[in-house]
Parts: sequence; C-alpha cells; structure tokens
Amino acid sequence: MYSDLKEKIKSVSEELSLSQWVISGKHNITYFTGYDGTGIFFVDLDTDEELLFVSPLEYWKASEAVAGRIDVYAYGKSLTIFDRSSFDRITTQNLTETISSLIRSNNGKIGLTTQELDSSFVGRLKENFKDKIVDVSKKLAEMRMIKTQREIENIRKATEISENALKKLLETIDCSLSIGETKGKLIQELYRYGSEGEAFETIVAAGRESSFPHPFFVPQKKISGQPNLLIDFGGKWNKYVTDMTRTFLLEKNDSYLRILENIDIALHEATDNVYDGVEAFVPDYIARKRLIASGLAGFFIHSLGHGVGIEVHENPSISPFSKTILRENMVITIEPGVYLRGKIGFRLENTIVIGKKKAFSLNKLPTDYFFMSSCL
Repeated sequence: MYSDLKEKIKSVSEELSLSQWVISGKHNITYFTGYDGTGIFFVDLDTDEELLFVSPLEYWKASEAVAGRIDVYAYGKSLTIFDRSSFDRITTQNLTETISSLIRSNNGKIGLTTQELDSSFVGRLKENFKDKIVDVSKKLAEMRMIKTQREIENIRKATEISENALKKLLETIDCSLSIGETKGKLIQELYRYGSEGEAFETIVAAGRESSFPHPFFVPQKKISGQPNLLIDFGGKWNKYVTDMTRTFLLEKNDSYLRILENIDIALHEATDNVYDGVEAFVPDYIARKRLIASGLAGFFIHSLGHGVGIEVHENPSISPFSKTILRENMVITIEPGVYLRGKIGFRLENTIVIGKKKAFSLNKLPTDYFFMSSCL
C-alpha cells in the first residue's frame, strides 16, 4: 500500500486489535493500492504481507499499477483453461476458499469491508470465523476523510486542470453554441489539460433547467437568449477528483445579480468558519444565516457540501444535521445555491482544505466572475 497510509491502518488496527485486513470495494482498493479496479486486497500486519487478488481479466493491469509494491494474484477456476504462463501468480480457488485459507493461518482478528462483496461470501466468512471478523467499513470511511499531503496534492492538481479547462472555455465560447456543444467543448478542454476523466457527469444548464440542482440535460438548447449558464464539473488526477461550480449571467439583471452576490458572500462566510475542531453543521448554518438575511433561505434546498477524494461524494457531509467534527486535512466542498423552481437556479462551489485555524481554497478562479461578457 502507499507508505503514507501504513501508519493510518496500523493505528486503526491497534485500536480494534486487528492483525489482518480483507479490503473490498473499487474505491477502497484504489485508495490503498492505486489499482483502479475490483478485487480483494489482503493485508497481514504481523508479516507485512500485502496481496491483491483480481480476475484474470484485470491481472496485467493490476500488476502494472502496483508493480514492486504488492504481490498480485489472478484467481478463479477459469484459470484451469487459460495459459497459466501468462500469469506470474495464480490461485484456482474461489475467493471464499482463498481468503479463508489466509485467515486460518492467523490467530488475531480480521478487519473486513463489505462494499461490493457478494452477501453469500460475507455470510460464509462470518459463519466460519464469527469470533474473528470485525466489520471495518465505517472505520475505513472515517480514515479516508483525513487526507495525506499526497492526496491533497492530487486534488489540487485536479482542481488546477479543471480551472484551466473552464478558463479556456470562457475565452473561446461562442454563444450561438448549444448546451450540448458547450458541454462537449469543456470536456475536451479537461482532457487537453491532462485530466484522467470526469469526476462525475459534467453539468451544463441554462435558464429553467438550472433551477433543478440535478438538472435535465437539454443538449439542443441554445445558450443565446438564456438568462444564465450554470456549470458544475470536475477533473481527475492520479485517481483523485475535484468539484467546482460557477454560474454566469448572460443578461444584465439586477435581481439575479443580487442573488449571485449573496450566494458568493455565503460561500466565503461559510469558508471563513471552517477549521479544525468545528462541527460540520456550523458552516451550513453560517451560509443559511446569510441567505435568510437576504430573503433567500427557503430556496437553498440542499446541504452545503461534502467530502472529496477518490470519490466526488465522500464523508463528511456538511449539512444542518451533521455532528461530525471537522479535522485538519479534510477536503470538502462549499456550495450554496438558490433555486427558483421552474425558472432559474444559481450555485457557486469551491473545494477547500481544512487547516488548523482556517480553511484554504484549492480554487484560484474567482467566484465573483458573474457575467459572461461575450454573451451580453
């Protein structure tokens, strides 16, 4: 596994008296190994043994992804009909048999994650080793909340790529384009600047569609003649993603401008109240307080933010009901919005890193760039 995660897993293991881990779930495996795929990652803390079990289909890819760090095994009975010389390490047992044989050799407790595992597989393990199995799914989610410097740098780079792509789009946009064409150009710029992919399906919406936080995609709709353009997207770097939103006015409208100005103030006031030790509901409360003062609170219909990492939506939730204590090196979004149902919507969003005494935005592109001047 990555060297900066060894102390984390050791700390949790000591807390729960674990000597082995059986880790499943694509994103969990990516988190520990860098291999972006499915399988089982087995860790023995007593022997420092790290084994990655994948299907024959994924064996070569996984072997390259973790070369020199982890021993990779192709598993499954299908290997009995394949040319085994193509695989350095194999086991013809099924996963239950393979993992069970590893667990039997150890007297300690085993941490098991259950994401993406067949329920019968989990059931058999728990039945066979009921006194040994500890479900660590929640603990692992908590572990992933606090980022290492390597992870923060990857998210920072994903943010830089995303902002470069958006800036290029804004420099070259033709307002006779459709929503679909605009989305396509932005995605093209993401890849041109080096993104490994989209963090999620890019949102480009205008007018009525922007009034839905998760809008309908109307690709043929023209930008020209619309009151606004909302863009919510993110790039990916070294398997880590980012998330940002900007809303641009395409007409001079004082009422809409005041809404955007208040959303911008809410975003920055909330960010100013994020630091190590504060409860996660506090920044949400601060943002809503600003919008209440502006007569807009009833139109802010979602939580203020969420964690970001390998997945675009991770813990913690930044919501009115979250009691999670925010900690240094958590990476979260701050994204207040106002939605006038069936008419128009506005949202601004930055991805930020929590520091000891304050938070730092990974975004450098200003949130108060309200007008798309080329379309006025």
